[in-house]
Amino acid sequence: MRFAAIIFAGGKATRLGGVDKVMLRVNGQTLLERSLDAVTGADPIVVVGPRRDIQAPVVWVREDPPGAGPLAALAAGLAALDKPHIAIDDPGEVHVAVDDSGHTDVVVDDPGDTDVAVDAPGDAHVAVGDPGDIQVAVDDPGEVHLVVDDAGDTQVAVEDPGDTHVAIDHSGDTHVAILAGDLIGIATDTVPRLRSTLDANPGAAGAILVDDEGYLQWMHGVWRLSALRQAVPPGAAGKSLKSVLGALPLIEVPARAGETADVDTPEDLA
Repeated sequence: MRFAAIIFAGGKATRLGGVDKVMLRVNGQTLLERSLDAVTGADPIVVVGPRRDIQAPVVWVREDPPGAGPLAALAAGLAALDKPHIAIDDPGEVHVAVDDSGHTDVVVDDPGDTDVAVDAPGDAHVAVGDPGDIQVAVDDPGEVHLVVDDAGDTQVAVEDPGDTHVAIDHSGDTHVAILAGDLIGIATDTVPRLRSTLDANPGAAGAILVDDEGYLQWMHGVWRLSALRQAVPPGAAGKSLKSVLGALPLIEVPARAGETADVDTPEDLA
């Protein structure tokens, strides 16, 4: 079963004085790093929020408009899963042949911030978010090798400059972890436990934690990509996750002590 993740990192943290909450450190690790560690093995990992200076190879996106709420963030994350993304082993120069004009050098400074949208074989647009935006139209399909397994997500692995392989490999049954970026209590086995529960219940669309007071934790869940694509509307600004995901068949997984803790106030960091 394939596995992707969407992490929400766009809150304003008004109760924390407006600090960048997900970058607060607890025991030497930022809260965002804790959430990233919780989805180890996911590919891609989409982080919805302002770009931060981190080393992890993630895909950065923003909800539309910024600050439009968690459902809009989920819609933005799902849209990013529907786009090809590039994983570059060596963030140096990728050489793409264009027409007969030789080679166009695309310098990729940030391997986590490169999106590739392939409209058709032989028409690949490479958008490099940093620095600026660079688009490269490849008119000779012989220069780009496309392997299309499914109409889902596309991963581009560039192992050798000038030899780009595109593989569309995300099926509709991909597991998608949906997490907040400020989860101080999440454990390394939280997401695997949710995934195992979902695997054991083929009729369910998702599996989420429920705390000891019976509250469903919408930002501690794993869902089937096919169900999310059908349920999440494109115009999602101002709506809650519960308003849409609550209508889907889901499995409630009892949380362990402290597992659903997040950071909303200075006291939560104590």
